[in-house]
Amino acid sequence: MNPHVEFPEWLRAQLTQSCIQPVFAAIFGSVGRKSPNPNDCDLLLVLERPTNQIDWRPIAAEKKGIRTRFLDTWRISLSITILTLAEAGEDTAFVRTVFRRELIPIIGSLDLLFSTLRERGLVGWLA
Repeated sequence: MNPHVEFPEWLRAQLTQSCIQPVFAAIFGSVGRKSPNPNDCDLLLVLERPTNQIDWRPIAAEKKGIRTRFLDTWRISLSITILTLAEAGEDTAFVRTVFRRELIPIIGSLDLLFSTLRERGLVGWLA
């Protein structure tokens, strides 16, 4: 098994069929750093809609389903972090750490995400 190839492909297929619809998705953490023996997989999803315009119930159900299917398929746990575009542009330790380390993009690209954040004035730590 090559998690750095197989996990992104599997997750991309799951996300393109889901109600979550991220504008950006990437694996980070040990799999993102291409650790030879990761003990879990960390997934970041960035949603375009503001928090108050999101119905979180179907997203929570879909997130749980993806996590369960991932564990059943790969026998490794999946952690999913969801941010809105505004949150992705905030100057927080989590955001700075994740975006400055190695990622495996699944949906979208960092360049496009950063460009969108700048265009919308959501620069935060990118300024």
